[in-house]
Amino acid sequence: ETALMCDMHVSSKLGLVKFDLLGLTTLDIIKITCELIKENHGIDIDPYAIPFDDPKTFALLQTGNTCRVFQAEGDGFTNMMKGLVPTEFEHIIAMNALYRPGALAYDEAIKMSAAEKYIRTKNGLMPPTKIDPCIDDVLAPTHYMMLFQEQIMEIARRVAGYTMAEADHLRKVIGKKLVKEIDDEGDKFVRCSIASGKSKEFAEYIFGLIKPSARYLWNRAHSAAYGVITYITAYLKANYPVEFMCANLIMTDSDQHKVIIDDCKKLGIKISRPDINKSKLSFSASGSTIYIGLSSIKGVGETSAKGFIKERELNGPYIHFADFITR
Repeated sequence: ETALMCDMHVSSKLGLVKFDLLGLTTLDIIKITCELIKENHGIDIDPYAIPFDDPKTFALLQTGNTCRVFQAEGDGFTNMMKGLVPTEFEHIIAMNALYRPGALAYDEAIKMSAAEKYIRTKNGLMPPTKIDPCIDDVLAPTHYMMLFQEQIMEIARRVAGYTMAEADHLRKVIGKKLVKEIDDEGDKFVRCSIASGKSKEFAEYIFGLIKPSARYLWNRAHSAAYGVITYITAYLKANYPVEFMCANLIMTDSDQHKVIIDDCKKLGIKISRPDINKSKLSFSASGSTIYIGLSSIKGVGETSAKGFIKERELNGPYIHFADFITR
């Protein structure tokens, strides 16, 4: 057990599979938002079947209105998103990979960071750097930059004739930044490329591009999965802001409420103090208003609040204070 804890690579050497399980409150927020939309608008929304080309969603991302949008809340990510001006889902996938220390670091070879190069190329401020026709289609979606581990795997297959298993090993070496093994892989890459009919100079040139990408290479599958959640939350905020922000208030701790409420005000959403005839147990949404829940009133416990609500549902709204006290 001590060995497994001390060396993260031991488990794989033993033939075991390591699972990294991430629990996201965001998934609960998406679920609650869809329930509120059904309740308020009578619309059933499958968050995984929404259109991924929604203009309102991309407009929201472009303007940096990303409070409570998954992965896009921080100033750094928000500013990058505004600079990128995303117009398609691929741009969101790329952003998740580019907003990493390696991709944000200054690269002496290109006199800028990889993230800046991607943004400048995407926006037409500098020409793309095509490498070779045999791999251009692999790199075209990322403006001819090696951005994802899967791209490196496909390049290794095409240039060096690697098997899928060999390409996956190269992915591990690059992705885990195993510096000592990268040089060994370079020698193998050149040998296999020559055996596949490529020149030594060409093979060295291609691996010379692959090697420095180890600083920031991410796997596309991970970035795309994160991108889906980023897009869904942006879509819900852009199209159903009241329900989305209400769900966030329900699912977050009270110390985060001020930030969310401030953003609600920017969006023109009214935050109403607890209303004995309209509020529910927790936050609730109606029209362009979010009502603070009855259980949030100091001195009113959840049990009492549930009793107020049950009485209201059974016998109608409270007419006046005396009516409330009597009932």
